[in-house]
Amino acid sequence: MKYFNHKQFWLVGLLVVADIIIFAGTDATKVTSFIVMVGYLLLVLTIFAAIFGILSLSRLYGIPIKHKKRFAAYITGMIGLLVALQSIGELSSRDILVILPLVIIAYAYSSYSRSDRRNLEG
Repeated sequence: MKYFNHKQFWLVGLLVVADIIIFAGTDATKVTSFIVMVGYLLLVLTIFAAIFGILSLSRLYGIPIKHKKRFAAYITGMIGLLVALQSIGELSSRDILVILPLVIIAYAYSSYSRSDRRNLEG
């Protein structure tokens, strides 16, 4: 399996173990806000690595994705924002209905503008 990156697999595994240690060993009501932020950033990194790994494996099934890192970053940003809103108790179905189209439009716009710049430079 030349498309399967073993480093990516071990990175996701290591991040999941770190998530388990952080979230199982702490109580969010009793730790400092710094630890809560570290846990949140670790969770976002884990989500990014997992999405990037899934996108890398998608090529095996005939779904080539050109800009995997950019796509994974937008999806991770959306999920991270939803998790942050949920953790402070402000997430509603209207938020999801607003955030999802905005992320789609932002990704399409950034992909279009970058491909347009490359065509003009070359």
